[in-house]
Amino acid sequence: MASATRFALLAPLLAACSPLAVDALYRDTGRVGDAVVDVPVTTDVPITLDVPITVDVPVAADVPAVDDAPVAVDVPVAVDVPVALDVPITVDVPTVVDVPVAVDVPVAVDVPVAVDVPAAHDVPAMRVCTPNEATCVSALVRRVCNADGLGSTTAPCAIPPNASAACAAGVCGVGSCAPGFANCDGAAANGCEVDTLASAAHCGGCGRACGTSCVAGSCVVITPVAQVSAGYEHTCARMPSGEVRCWGNNDHGQLGDGTTAARTRPTPVLGLTGAAEVSGGREFSCARLTSGGARCWGRNQYGQLGDGADASSLTATTVAGLSGALELAAGDYHACARGADGRVRCWGYNAVGAIGDGSTSPRPTPTLVAGLVDAAQVDLGNVASCARRAGGAVTCWGDNDYGQLGDGSVTQRNAPVAVMGLSNVTSLGTGTSSVCAVRMDGTVWCWGRNEYGQLGDGSITSRSAPVMVAGLAGVASVAGGGGFFCARMADGTARCWGRNGSGQLGDGSTSTRRAPVPVAGLAGVAELSLGDDHVCARLTSGELRCWGNNERGQLGDGTTTSRTTPTRVVF
Repeated sequence: MASATRFALLAPLLAACSPLAVDALYRDTGRVGDAVVDVPVTTDVPITLDVPITVDVPVAADVPAVDDAPVAVDVPVAVDVPVALDVPITVDVPTVVDVPVAVDVPVAVDVPVAVDVPAAHDVPAMRVCTPNEATCVSALVRRVCNADGLGSTTAPCAIPPNASAACAAGVCGVGSCAPGFANCDGAAANGCEVDTLASAAHCGGCGRACGTSCVAGSCVVITPVAQVSAGYEHTCARMPSGEVRCWGNNDHGQLGDGTTAARTRPTPVLGLTGAAEVSGGREFSCARLTSGGARCWGRNQYGQLGDGADASSLTATTVAGLSGALELAAGDYHACARGADGRVRCWGYNAVGAIGDGSTSPRPTPTLVAGLVDAAQVDLGNVASCARRAGGAVTCWGDNDYGQLGDGSVTQRNAPVAVMGLSNVTSLGTGTSSVCAVRMDGTVWCWGRNEYGQLGDGSITSRSAPVMVAGLAGVASVAGGGGFFCARMADGTARCWGRNGSGQLGDGSTSTRRAPVPVAGLAGVAELSLGDDHVCARLTSGELRCWGNNERGQLGDGTTTSRTTPTRVVF
């Protein structure tokens, strides 16, 4: 539409306007058809249009509107239909409908606008929660409001030990306790900290104290044990009275109760009194008497009962010609006794020189070990023997297939040979084809077979000379079993390493360990003894606990369930 035509259409409207308004319009536009943006516009002068106007000219739909120019229009207008405007219209800002305006020219930039609402940046941010308030989103998730109240953070509740987590009133705590545990101190951090099946202070529940001992949640009287020895698949304990009780496998009468029936709880050895020490072998057992003699029972195919015969015995039989014994040890098929004179006498299987008399002939009665006159301790493996000498050195003899004699070779020795480079030894423990020794500084050194990491050096390489067990110090004594070892620590705890297929390491798992791991929940240990794949510990209280393989009842808890952590022997 030409400018003249547009102006002619607007003439009646302009005629009704005041000169001031017309002047304002002209000053705003500069001239018809142009928009001058930098000229201030008077927006506060209302313009009243009393003249009805009929607009017959259609408005082009593609004319761009004036951006940012406020328009007060109270009457809807149809673009293509002529509309009679009889209603007075108050327009705060003069608007030229048909005048095209360049879009990229800022419009009304300089026009002051009266705004009664504070600018957005002056409005304080609205809080969404109470500052620092904690609430529970769910039973397991906690939400904490930020210090400014403008937001919050959520986090799952940590799972406490032996318990499930729970969120209540904005606080994470203990939900429910695992069976056999209780939250007796009420603290959330340590969860359900009490084993109510074993705690004498909370036996069966919080506050239920026992004056004696707690077994399976019931108070029981402790039957004190003076000494314990684990055999291959059985265990024997010496009682303070000098009586001996055994349990576990009894196929060859190794329990000494006159039968071959397995026992899951301790049973007395018939006719045996005055025992000063007991030692379990593979399928036989022996007891040293306070008189200095010894008696043995069980299997006897190699003369290991020492009675000069080869017939097995279901009850204790006397070892022939033995007197003055101060210590007794049983291996798989042979036994040895140390006398007050420092000499060692052995009997039984000797095909690989385990008797130490320089021969490989069977010895059904005690025979002197050649050249050993200052023994301070004797301990036996499966078919090898070792002695700690009074000066702190170690000597060994017998089978040497894996270097278990420690002399740097794998040559069988029928008489004692010195273990290389080892001195100041205070304790000795032999296992199946491997040996460990504790030195005066509390470190442990091992040699021999190492397929399960039982030497504790982090490898599975067998060693024919001693290597130090990594990361182990403060050891009081050491004991060996079937491919694993355990150390009694000076603080009364225990650590084990090596083979662990039946949980014999006591760490709650069945994973083989090449380095020592703590035995779970065990303290106050006075003595350790290892069988093929089970362990028993005597506590300073006299209480007895065992763990590992229990297929033959060798743990003595009345069951045949294997245990990966210590369980009480039930007398």
